[in-house]
Amino acid sequence: MRDGIAGVKITNALGYAATTGERTGAVIDTRGYDAATVVVQIGTVTTANATNYFTVDLYHGDLASGTDGTSVGSGDRIGAAYVVDGTTNADKTIAFGYLGNKRYIHVKVTEQGTASVIAGATAVLGHASIQPADGADLN
Repeated sequence: MRDGIAGVKITNALGYAATTGERTGAVIDTRGYDAATVVVQIGTVTTANATNYFTVDLYHGDLASGTDGTSVGSGDRIGAAYVVDGTTNADKTIAFGYLGNKRYIHVKVTEQGTASVIAGATAVLGHASIQPADGADLN
């Protein structure tokens, strides 16, 4: 049996918090890794409906600041943008697999109307070119 930590880097992509408006997660540098997965946790959802909702999406770009980030196209990802448009979307976990060739990725949560959601995300970078990978904070 092999552990799943030695070959990956696990990092915070979006702090778990209540969200209204727009939140942009941390810019993740994928350099040195051949696989990137972003796992998003959706918690409590309030007043979400067809006109008041959130979209959770994956962005990529060439700048470490993330300012050139654009939504990742369907050919460069596994998993579509996720719409939180009802309280039944609460307590869900979704994932994005990144297949593109840009160096930097990040998650963005965008509000339409007036709603509230608790959300957070974790990036898992795998297949490190140098082993063992940076790993995770194991306390």
